[in-house]
Amino acid sequence: MRDLSEYVIFADNRGFIGERGFSDGSFGIFGSGGVMDILKIAGVAIISVAAVTLLRESRPTLALILAISAGLVIVLMILDSLFEVIATFHGLADEFFPDGRIFRSVLKIIGVGYVAEFTSSVCVDSGNKSIADKVMLAGKITVMLLTLPVIKALIGVIGDMLP
Repeated sequence: MRDLSEYVIFADNRGFIGERGFSDGSFGIFGSGGVMDILKIAGVAIISVAAVTLLRESRPTLALILAISAGLVIVLMILDSLFEVIATFHGLADEFFPDGRIFRSVLKIIGVGYVAEFTSSVCVDSGNKSIADKVMLAGKITVMLLTLPVIKALIGVIGDMLP
């Protein structure tokens, strides 16, 4: 993983936020590496969908196992990129929120959202839409609970700004 301390994020006079990349001219996950990664993921996904479609009629249990396995393989393929994104957010959070509580809350919220969505998709793929709906409801309630500290901190910041 790269040292993100040399990564530059800028804002121009119109408020546009962009990135200039690393000092060596690359853009990490935002450059061509990201394009190649998505092509690999698309290849795995297309092959998996074709295999699941062929197996669904004759061996539905095997098709479900293959679909879940393909989802896990795709998640594993993007872990490096995910860690880069988390490291970038962590650097920004350290700069703007030194105590780290808000960053941890936001990271938990994002994690809960992804886990709930992935689990819900697995439930739908297995033909259990009702359970998938309950998983999404539980995820939304958990996200609401996790946002309370962030909302409190935001209200505190706004309160401190008022005269």
